[in-house]
Amino acid sequence: TQMDAKAPLASPTFTGTTTISGDLVPSTPLSHRNLIINGGMQISQRGGPWTTSSGGIYTLDRWRVYENTTGNLTISQDTSAPDGFSHSLKALVETVDASIGSAEQLKIQHKIEAYNTAHLNFGTSSAKDLVLSFWVKSSVTGTFGCAITNAAENRSYVKEYTISSANTWEKKTLTIAGDTSGTWVSGTNAASLHVIWSMGAGTDRENTANTWHGSIEHQTSSCTNLIETAGATWYLTGVQLELGSNATPFEHRSYGDELARCQRYYIKLDGENSSTLGILQADSVGTAQACYGPIPLPAVMRTHSYAFGYSDVSHFWLYSGTGSYTPNGTLGVQGRQNHIMRMYVSTVTPQSMTQGRAMEFGTTAAGYLTFDAEL
Repeated sequence: TQMDAKAPLASPTFTGTTTISGDLVPSTPLSHRNLIINGGMQISQRGGPWTTSSGGIYTLDRWRVYENTTGNLTISQDTSAPDGFSHSLKALVETVDASIGSAEQLKIQHKIEAYNTAHLNFGTSSAKDLVLSFWVKSSVTGTFGCAITNAAENRSYVKEYTISSANTWEKKTLTIAGDTSGTWVSGTNAASLHVIWSMGAGTDRENTANTWHGSIEHQTSSCTNLIETAGATWYLTGVQLELGSNATPFEHRSYGDELARCQRYYIKLDGENSSTLGILQADSVGTAQACYGPIPLPAVMRTHSYAFGYSDVSHFWLYSGTGSYTPNGTLGVQGRQNHIMRMYVSTVTPQSMTQGRAMEFGTTAAGYLTFDAEL
């Protein structure tokens, strides 16, 4: 049977073997649909749990919490999850803020890099619509707030969602109209779009839903503030942001693929006992001994201007054919690229290294190096 190529098919269902002649051109991607990284909450390189305080902190990979209230949350990775998922982000109200000030806010957010949002055409007349879907569970029922904002935080689109049953996983689907106005960063490695779940906000962060505002809002005046309820819990997983107005099933990526995506923004190099991290070279002798050398990174990071950190210096060791050495100074970065760094260990003991000798550099079970290029 010949079909009119111009006649649309509304949700066709095919059984058996289907053969398509010509090109299959989907209107939205079949893969790489999800703009959210670690939406299944499987990756947590930093470990946790984390107790929030004034300012912003990253918790599970790619998931940030910001607050300036007088209350606080404990954020952790949890194994409570709906069918098809293994982990979730859990927020627990530790300290209540029963009277949130007008400019106060507490939000869980996901920042998306501008390289990954250029095709949305936000800020132009051809801006595309989005759909946000996620699974949520809360001990508190009621109406809650969610929002999309730009990086400058002067454009926002507020959505409401409802928790109908306490302590029950519920799937939510929210549509977001493309923004034809405002300034949206595009085609760079800077932040472009923020997705926000409000845990509590004052009147300065409230506005009407389902329209774009030239200011920064996270919820409506009808929304529940989780931070006002002592011991309240709130869980999130299965987060997907994609083109269109109809949510597709969650895009499950392999653990390795998801980890590599996370490592563009944060890397933690640790290991078991006697894990080797790289080969350094003894560069000086006497009381000011130092070692230098490259440490390769497992992923290309967003920028070479990452923050470098490490555990206690006593967690590391150096070894050569003449014996083992213990760093007792500092570890630092002398030069860096987004895929490799030149590291130095400023002093070591005992003071008997041979200048120019190759030194194996490693960590004990408690040691780790961190590289932070978060947005």
